[in-house]
Amino acid sequence: MLVTLDAVQDMDQLMTAIELYRNQHGHIPGDGSGCNTDGGKLRDESWCVVTELQTVMTSIPIDPISDDEFYYGYDVLHSNTSNKCNGETSLAIGFNQSETDIDDRDTTSGNDQNLDDAAYNRIICH
Repeated sequence: MLVTLDAVQDMDQLMTAIELYRNQHGHIPGDGSGCNTDGGKLRDESWCVVTELQTVMTSIPIDPISDDEFYYGYDVLHSNTSNKCNGETSLAIGFNQSETDIDDRDTTSGNDQNLDDAAYNRIICH
């Protein structure tokens, strides 16, 4: 099953929504009052990050394969090894595995959703 193209497009939409949310609220989803969190899977509709993203997206993209090996991960309290954020806190968003040979990720470490070994991830500084 080829899920990579759809998953990358979902990540682009989510990154746009994160920036829109930050512009409206002054912080990224999951980093505000009452919603501080280490990380999670975006398929969890009761998670406060999903609730916050729903204020700027009509529907939250979820992983096309619902299992523990392929999922969309979101990690707010993330550290990275690339110094991309100059020592500031960073968010990692990505998908854990894909059905193809994609290997497109920012250098990361220390996250809860195993996004350092993900098939695809991006860091957003905050």
